[in-house]
Amino acid sequence: MTVGTAAVEEFHQLAQSPTSTPGIPHVRRGAYMGVKAVEKALSSIYFQPATLVHWFGRTAPKSSPERSYVSSLMACASAAKIYHLLPGATIATSILSQTMDKACWVPNWNGDSRQPYRHTLSRAQTFACIAMFDTGISNFDPIGLRDVYAISSGNSMYVAGPLLCDPYENAGETEIRHIAGNIGRPGLSMLVPPPDPKIHKLPPGTWNQLNFLRFDGKLENSFMRTSIHLSLTDYEMPLPDQLTDEHIIDRPVKLVETLVSVFDGERWVADLDVLAAFGSSTVTRFACKSSLARSGSSRVCHGTFDEVFHSVNSMVSVDNWEEFLERSDDASKIVRAHGNWLARLAFVVASVQQLRRPIILPPDICWSCFKEQVSSLQGSDHILIM
Repeated sequence: MTVGTAAVEEFHQLAQSPTSTPGIPHVRRGAYMGVKAVEKALSSIYFQPATLVHWFGRTAPKSSPERSYVSSLMACASAAKIYHLLPGATIATSILSQTMDKACWVPNWNGDSRQPYRHTLSRAQTFACIAMFDTGISNFDPIGLRDVYAISSGNSMYVAGPLLCDPYENAGETEIRHIAGNIGRPGLSMLVPPPDPKIHKLPPGTWNQLNFLRFDGKLENSFMRTSIHLSLTDYEMPLPDQLTDEHIIDRPVKLVETLVSVFDGERWVADLDVLAAFGSSTVTRFACKSSLARSGSSRVCHGTFDEVFHSVNSMVSVDNWEEFLERSDDASKIVRAHGNWLARLAFVVASVQQLRRPIILPPDICWSCFKEQVSSLQGSDHILIM
C-alpha cells in the first residue's frame, strides 16, 4: 500500500491511540492499527490501488498463498462489477465460507501485474458467478452454461442484457439485468433456448396482405401489436455441482428449456434464440460517418429524406409480419418499427434465423449516409430494421 508521506505520522498517531485496539497492549509502534487509521489509509486521497496490484503481482510467486489471495481479490472485484448492475439483487451469506480461487468461473491468473484489477469474464462465467453468490454454495463449470440466457431463483430473474435492450445497443458479455419475478419453479433454473427455434411459414393465400408500399421516409411504428413471451417446454436436465459433486437436495438446480416467442397480437410468429443471433457476424449497426469525428472524419451530413433521394427510391416498407416473412428479391426492404425496441429485437433475431443480414438503424437516421450504405448493398439477403 502506498500513502502520502504527509499522512504517515498521522497514521502512526492513530495506530497508537488507546481506542484503536481496546484491551490489547501495544508491543511496538504501529503493531496494531485502529479502525480510524484503516479508514484513513484506504481513503481515495492516499490509497493507490495500481501500486498495490503491481506490488502483489511482483512479489507473489507462482503457486504461493499470496498468489491465491490475489486471485481471490480479483474474483471479488469481478463479482462487485457484476452486482453493480444488479440493483435489488441479494447474495447468500454462506458465500463467506467459500474460497474464490477454487470457483470454476474464476479464470486462471498467471501472476501478471499488468492484468487489470478484475478478471475478464464471459457471459457463461458471469452466470456461474451469479449462481454461486445467489445460493452461496453452487460451483458450476461455465462450459455447461454456454447457452444460458437467464437464471430464475426465488423471486429474482437474472437476464442477459441483449434480451432487455434495443438491439442497436451493444450489450457487453457481463451485462446482466435483475428483474423481479420467476418462472414458477423451485430452486435455481438456468434458462436455455431450444436447439432449433421454429419460425412461421406463410401459407398459400396470404398474398392479399402483401402491400410492399414504397418507403416514404416517415419514421413510423407499424408493430404495436408485437410482443415477446416466455414459455416452458417439457425438457429439463439436472445440473451437477462441481463443489459437492452431487445435486443440492433442498434446492435443485436444473437447465430448463424455455421458449422466447414473438407474437403478433394473439398469433405466434417465431421462437427466438437471441444470444445466438447477436453472436452472428451477419448483424450490422448503421453509423453516420459524420459522427465518427474521433476517427478523423471532417464530414458534415445534412438533408431530409426527400432532399437526399429526390423522389427516386426503390426501397419498400415492411409494415406487417407477412411482408417480412415473404422472401421477395425485387427491392430493399425496411422494417418500420421505429421507437419499438421489442419489435426491433424480434426482427433482428428472426432475420438471422432466416439467414438474412439485418442492418440496425439508429433512432436518428442520417439520410445521406443511409443512401450511400443502401446503394452499396449487394444481394437480396439484407433487411433494414428501423
